[in-house]
Amino acid sequence: MDDYLPCPLTRELYSGKVDEACQELERLLKVHPANRNARLSLIQYYLDNGQEPKAQVLLQGWKKMNRGDPALK
Repeated sequence: MDDYLPCPLTRELYSGKVDEACQELERLLKVHPANRNARLSLIQYYLDNGQEPKAQVLLQGWKKMNRGDPALK
């Protein structure tokens, strides 16, 4: 359940509403900070949009929560 992305979010991503999807990811992480898919998607969004400091904050938090995650290697 932690890796679940809500259906409306998936629709936003695939319909090109990337900013809305980003906002939804941010809301989702406030409620479910351990949601791997949401966190990694938001990190990628930040990196793709020149927001590296925000990406680094999320990445450092993820490293603390999940040291063994293969995505961190």
